[in-house]
Amino acid sequence: MLTVLLAGGCQIPQDTDGTVDRVKRERVLRAGVSQSDPWVVLEDGRPPAGAEVRLIEDFARGLGARVEWVEGSEQELGDALKEGSVDVLAAGLTSKSQLKKEVAFTRPYL
Repeated sequence: MLTVLLAGGCQIPQDTDGTVDRVKRERVLRAGVSQSDPWVVLEDGRPPAGAEVRLIEDFARGLGARVEWVEGSEQELGDALKEGSVDVLAAGLTSKSQLKKEVAFTRPYL
């Protein structure tokens, strides 16, 4: 399973828009999440959970930021990532995802 970290067209995610600097400055990481149990678990009235959620929370903590979660479908969140309204995406994506052609994936973590 893969997590999309930053939009870009190359094989290694690059932060050409200065997203990391903005997150550090504003102390908010906007994370898109889409149900994909066990990677992302969304339950009414509860914060997101799952392996990819923990990865994003750890990443945000390392930047001194809190996570602002944005729920949506994979395609909606892919569009939001490209538009810059979310910074990262957790959706249990694989190398077969349609988004693979449009955004940069991290290296496999599992």
